[in-house]
Amino acid sequence: MRNLIFWGLFPFALPQAIRLKRTATRLPPPACATEGVVGEGERLRLVGVGDSVIAGVGVDRLQDAFVGQAAQALAQTLGRKVHWSVHGRSGARAETLLSEFLPTLPDESADVILLSVGVNDITGLVPLPVWKARLARIIASLRRHSPNAVIGLAGVPPLGGFPLLPEPLRFASGQRGKTFDRAGRRIVRRFAGVVHMPVEFEATHDNFCDDGFHPSQKSYALFGRRMARLVAEELDRSG
Repeated sequence: MRNLIFWGLFPFALPQAIRLKRTATRLPPPACATEGVVGEGERLRLVGVGDSVIAGVGVDRLQDAFVGQAAQALAQTLGRKVHWSVHGRSGARAETLLSEFLPTLPDESADVILLSVGVNDITGLVPLPVWKARLARIIASLRRHSPNAVIGLAGVPPLGGFPLLPEPLRFASGQRGKTFDRAGRRIVRRFAGVVHMPVEFEATHDNFCDDGFHPSQKSYALFGRRMARLVAEELDRSG
């Protein structure tokens, strides 16, 4: 039903999407090192892979973005020294991860892998079955790379509340986002040691950075803590 709604609104939303592509503010990722260490204790290796959420668009330091915030929360919760690294790019789709990022990951296995992918596939009109197949391949590839890692997939955010998007593009994108997120949840259930983090938050302006599309530092902190809690619980279950 959501797909039918999206495609029914598509002729009205398409001109808005084209105009936004030309005029929207494009923020760069933080100009800093893409890895770091936080905490004390036994070493835990955390790798982030994906799109602008992984790349940290919207903040000045990666320590304040999703992966950095999750690393800090895991270090505090587990009493571990977390070595984290980021492998992401704004605009990356699932096919980007498969062709560019996964083949170039460091050889050393990770203990935790954080994954964010989907929004650019939605805005790029990638068919849902294609995205589902690619997401399953990404998770399977990450599992081969790090057989014992906990993999955390960030859900698709509530595009229906993003300030940047005008109506009806906002509503149409929100419906398609819900469809993709539900599909992601189902794919995660096929794999052991993989968790899905719903990206749920109030769509107020202070939860977005200046472009009205990417998370603010406040939102990154919320998402990082939430993902760290899910990962810690899965690590505890797996012994």
